[in-house]
Amino acid sequence: MAEELSTTPSEGFEAVGRVEMRSSPLGAGDIHGLIDEIARAAAGIGGEYFFVTDSLGATITADVYRRSTGRPRRGAGLPRIRRLGDPA
Repeated sequence: MAEELSTTPSEGFEAVGRVEMRSSPLGAGDIHGLIDEIARAAAGIGGEYFFVTDSLGATITADVYRRSTGRPRRGAGLPRIRRLGDPA
């Protein structure tokens, strides 16, 4: 499982992608369960860390990162979005 970061990383990390999760009205009260699902989805796309960028409303969005192994790639952004519940 990927680990949650308390702040957006500035150096030493490479962006892997973004995960989004829709919560149901019943599941919205279980924030710890939602964060665990995001951690699993982040690891599923090759991430080691994630930072929740939007947690208001029915959708939670997190940017996913891994430790950088070298110089940052030019144009490296957040290309992949995985929505939980969609086929991998």
